[in-house]
Amino acid sequence: GRHLTGHYLPPAIYAALAKLLPDRIVAESGSPLWNVYFKGNNEKSGKPFVKMFFMNGGHGARPHGDGPGCLSFPSNVSNQSIEQFENQVPLIVTEKAFVADTPGVGKYCGGPAQRLSFLSVADSPITMTIRHERVTYPPRGLLGGESGSTGLDLVNGKKIPAKAQVMLEPNDTATFQTPSGGGMFPSDQRDTKRIEADLISGILTPETAQRIYGYSASKTKK
Repeated sequence: GRHLTGHYLPPAIYAALAKLLPDRIVAESGSPLWNVYFKGNNEKSGKPFVKMFFMNGGHGARPHGDGPGCLSFPSNVSNQSIEQFENQVPLIVTEKAFVADTPGVGKYCGGPAQRLSFLSVADSPITMTIRHERVTYPPRGLLGGESGSTGLDLVNGKKIPAKAQVMLEPNDTATFQTPSGGGMFPSDQRDTKRIEADLISGILTPETAQRIYGYSASKTKK
């Protein structure tokens, strides 16, 4: 839709200004932000429902720090609590987590992707509608930083189109992995303390630390 222009234009402008104003721009974020529409019947209340759920990708790296996870740009939203969502519709959120090794690497890394899974506990089918972006082309890094990761949509572990309407049968699970943010500046400039912190948090695996940074995880103190 036409609203996508507002999401893609700012990163294009920042990329054009990157070399001129490297301390005033950010790498590309996992935007446009994702959402999903669920429609069905709530057997508990006896009423039909339509519910939308927003999912933010990772923010692009900033000139002086990593990009946060679950924070979109240039627009951003927040959700109600998971418990409140589950109280209103026959769906259970079985997973909401950062995904390791997804940030665009660099001196400063982009925000990680997040993965969310929804289990249908309804007695009848639920119509699910999605219109997701950045499943082919990931958010780009800037000034030597690497691109983030693309998004992924699944039903029962099988990939589905990013723009689709799908019927969720009882006990089906829909899983969404949002795009992550791009990095800034070359990865060989990343501070060792940041690498160690990423390993401790679990957002970076030892194998990737060795491959990208030449860092041995045996040096990390937990």
